Amino acid sequence: MSYKVLIADDEKNIVDLLQEIAIQLGLEVVTAFDGRQALNVFEEQMPDFVLMDISMPVMGGMQAMELMKQINAGCPIILITAFGTVDIAIEAIQNGAFEYIVKPSSLSEIREVIDKVTSYLTIIREQVLLPQNTKKLVGVSASMQNIFKTAAKIAKTDATVLITGESGNGKQIIAETIHKLSSRQGRFVQINCGSIPENLMESELFGFNKGAFSGAVTSKKGRFELSHKGSLFLDEIGELPKSMQSKLLHAIQERVITPIGAPDSIPLDLRIIAATNRNLDDMVNKGLFRLDLYHRLKVIHIHVPPLRERKDDIEPLINHFISMFAKKYNKPFHTIDKQVLQWFKNYSWPGNIRELKNLIERMILLDNSITYENIFAQNMHNSSQADGAYSLNMLIEQLLKEKDFTSIIKYFEKSVIEYTLLKYGGNRSQCSKHLGISRRNLLYKIKEYNIE
Repeated sequence: MSYKVLIADDEKNIVDLLQEIAIQLGLEVVTAFDGRQALNVFEEQMPDFVLMDISMPVMGGMQAMELMKQINAGCPIILITAFGTVDIAIEAIQNGAFEYIVKPSSLSEIREVIDKVTSYLTIIREQVLLPQNTKKLVGVSASMQNIFKTAAKIAKTDATVLITGESGNGKQIIAETIHKLSSRQGRFVQINCGSIPENLMESELFGFNKGAFSGAVTSKKGRFELSHKGSLFLDEIGELPKSMQSKLLHAIQERVITPIGAPDSIPLDLRIIAATNRNLDDMVNKGLFRLDLYHRLKVIHIHVPPLRERKDDIEPLINHFISMFAKKYNKPFHTIDKQVLQWFKNYSWPGNIRELKNLIERMILLDNSITYENIFAQNMHNSSQADGAYSLNMLIEQLLKEKDFTSIIKYFEKSVIEYTLLKYGGNRSQCSKHLGISRRNLLYKIKEYNIE
């Protein structure tokens, strides 16, 4: 994936050095030599990220960054300073900098920072927050911008993270992002705490030695040990049985585990990320979740708002999914008109991003244009009752805004007849029998609704 970087510094030798490194890393480069020029180049070229000196003539890096953020709030900006004090670093980050570099820096340090920002950009593009072909952050809500900015900042720490939010909202994507942006070389390992039977949970988490119990013919590593030097993602942590919570707390606190049947404990180096769609505060109050474990998990808390609360994300997500599935299934690209787009924005999306993704995939797979009628028709084919109900609810919500009750009834009557005729290959006798109406009545309805 190719990225464009703006390099701005009043020292030509610094610009030349950074430009050489960037080109070696496969980046496209634009340059500027003062803050005002940097701002102009930023507006004209719309780079993917910026490397900019804090101290420059005409306009300083801090002021230029503030103005750049007004143009494109999501663009990562790395500030360069010759004054490596903690105060300047903190001020840079607080003012919106993605990272900072202290002059002079080694080539490896510069490359490491550039690798981090390009990894961040790649992850965002790949994880459905951006259309693949765009060169800048567009159509992404402020809440998601803040979440990914937080993820980038905390990735370099080992602090435990708790991600909350409704199902289908991308919590796992955020966990993977934190891992990929970190310096950890180990695996990203996950376990769904709600899908493992209580009597198997300890062995799944901590593993067991050969002969530990009947049927343990070989030793098996648990998820904790598999995550050594990496990250362990505890999905649906709210479903963890109460009997396992104290053991999990001990493992997180001490960073050691004892597999079932093992004589010795195993020290581990890993990062814990947990997620849940449940209200853990409420569970703690009801005695269903340990307070000490809750606080241990919630060192960093990221809450992902439901899709209905971030309408700005819907259009870029739709465009991304259309592009992704058209390529995946070698289908023509579909467009979505403004009326249907508004309908999507008005819908509550109880299944969040997962529901939207599944709907677009079905429409692309069935070679359908994205219209009210086709969404309803494919919904009737859909074998998933829950997903089907979402699409039907979406249609009803929009129709209620546009039609009176009689018109809505006629709309559905026509759609049901069209679907049934399609199902029976146009055989009107079979269609009328299936609908429970006379053939004469069916012919009347076909004529009334001008059904071909």
